[in-house]
Amino acid sequence: MEIGQDPETFWRLTFREIDIIIRGAQARQRNRFKALAWLAWHIAFMSRYAPDKPRKFWKLEKLVTWKSPAEKPREANWQEQFAKVSAFVKGRSKQS
Repeated sequence: MEIGQDPETFWRLTFREIDIIIRGAQARQRNRFKALAWLAWHIAFMSRYAPDKPRKFWKLEKLVTWKSPAEKPREANWQEQFAKVSAFVKGRSKQS
């Protein structure tokens, strides 16, 4: 619910729709972070700026990683996923 969806809508969505909503919320948070980091860096830089006294200042790129996190590779097809789940269930049933 933290991503802005109400519980009633959540239960009517498919897994694919939920995945799309979550990825969108992650991208929105990432963009918000980038904007805030950019603003904070520029405020800090301008507060130290004096034309007659140049000072060294960190580069923004050294402080913040702008790359988005690597996404996990998706399963090629449903048969592979089914085989993995089946193997898991068979392994669990043998333990009982």
